[in-house]
Amino acid sequence: MSDDWRPALKIATYLIKKNDRFETRPVDTLLKKGAQALKGQSILEISFNKGTYGQGGPGFVGLLLESPDGKKEWMIFTIWAADWSMLFDDHWVGAHPMFYEQQKPLYSNYSSKTKNLIWDLMSKNIINGKILNAQLTDKTLVIDIDTNGQHHELEVLDEDSRLPPMPKGNQRHTLKDSDKLGEYVVFHEPGGVIDTTVNKA
Repeated sequence: MSDDWRPALKIATYLIKKNDRFETRPVDTLLKKGAQALKGQSILEISFNKGTYGQGGPGFVGLLLESPDGKKEWMIFTIWAADWSMLFDDHWVGAHPMFYEQQKPLYSNYSSKTKNLIWDLMSKNIINGKILNAQLTDKTLVIDIDTNGQHHELEVLDEDSRLPPMPKGNQRHTLKDSDKLGEYVVFHEPGGVIDTTVNKA
């Protein structure tokens, strides 16, 4: 892996199909909105396979949010295998399967001829949750969530010893020093798709 390569992708636009044609529209970013814009939003859905590169998906994680006034939009973390950079209640959200014996992540979608490692222990704890607060720094995002009276904390992190190791001995550096995490949390309307092959900010 090149020292200059980072798994975070800066996204400028998304595609939306309208009247049998795809339109290109700009995304909004959390850096522009501000973390407090998340306060009071409800989480309707979580997806671990948002985005496409034509032959598959980059593993962006998305939360479908609904504001108090009823507006719905997807909040997408545009990081390859974004669940590897997340903690939920201090527990790995995702990880490479070679590390499952170290800690079982909350989500897995790995299968092969000899193994079927598919489970989702995350959705039930976040769907129908309400965001109580959110704190954004240059390299971290912490979201406090109430789900059916239970408090949960979702963290998105650049580097942290609590995160799972990277495969093949690679170092974890999600962002460049000059990057801000809020640039890699983007918003688009339901039905929109981020295509990484034509999409660089």
